[in-house]
Amino acid sequence: RVRRDFHDPRVYIIDEMDRVHMAHIDIHFGYAVNGVAALHTEILKESELKPFYDIYPQKFNNKTNGITFRRWLVHCNHNLAEYLKELIGPGYMENAEELEKLLAYQDDENVLAKLKEIKKEAKAELKKYLKMTQNVEIDENSVFDIQIKRLHEYKRQQMNALYAIYKYKKIKKGNLPKPACDISEQISVASKEASGTGNMKFMLNGAVTLGTEDGANVEIHQLVGGANIYIFGETSEKIIKLYETGEYCSKDIYENDPLVEELVDFIISKDLIRIGDPVNLGRLYKEIVGKDWFMALLDVKDYIRTKEQMLSDYEDEKAWEKKMLVNIAKAGFFSSDRTIAEYNRDIWHL
Repeated sequence: RVRRDFHDPRVYIIDEMDRVHMAHIDIHFGYAVNGVAALHTEILKESELKPFYDIYPQKFNNKTNGITFRRWLVHCNHNLAEYLKELIGPGYMENAEELEKLLAYQDDENVLAKLKEIKKEAKAELKKYLKMTQNVEIDENSVFDIQIKRLHEYKRQQMNALYAIYKYKKIKKGNLPKPACDISEQISVASKEASGTGNMKFMLNGAVTLGTEDGANVEIHQLVGGANIYIFGETSEKIIKLYETGEYCSKDIYENDPLVEELVDFIISKDLIRIGDPVNLGRLYKEIVGKDWFMALLDVKDYIRTKEQMLSDYEDEKAWEKKMLVNIAKAGFFSSDRTIAEYNRDIWHL
């Protein structure tokens, strides 16, 4: 039926190698296609699924995904949940948009100090948990720089590792880091994250996002404003063009940037080989220099610069506490209650 009605192999259900494309069945015979973040929906329409969008423009819509607030705040962070009840009442548990009432307190030093105290108590709890489960001792006054992601190349954990190497070398030269806040790492290459939800969970609990303009980071940026998020890296338009043209070459960056070369070379340095697995380290080195499919080297210098700025900004405690408050207050949009209501309004009609 599809081959009869359309003469574009890109939309066929069975391709020239007799492979069946289940998603093509869904698009042809379903009645809605959702990108789950505004950026990703546009990418589907403009490139990834453009042949289908040209046929069925009415099917494409965006429903940015969300998180269950009762779980990720009320059940996970009792101290913060109770304090929010004191400040703005319990209504936010039913209507997450009521968190915006917090904005009335963004210049109240007592409220800001209490939020910081709650954050420190949570960090102390995590310290105990890590000691109990991992036998790792950390200082609750230190940087809690967190990237909770599955281990996958597109999440760019290797870029985070290159920053750790950068910081290690700085410390060895005598530049000691200072105690700082929780940083929510959302560093996937722009255009490749449909819409993760870790950024929403951290935001809700007062973390400040360090991220690319990818997935729901775009909407977080729009909601909290540029002063309350740290954005780095190339745009999705530039990244998509690089993939299309095949112009990106990590080896060129490696060979022409002394800092990048120094950081990458450390992976196979004598010091690291002595304590690590030579096979895995060698594989990682070759992967970054020879392939780097998700373009970690393209963004790593801007990533380092932005993270260093973030740590520097934390020195202004009151300004940082206000960033925390604004992030919590603006997290209401990401309630799954809103997502489900939009699905029902536009798709399910229950």
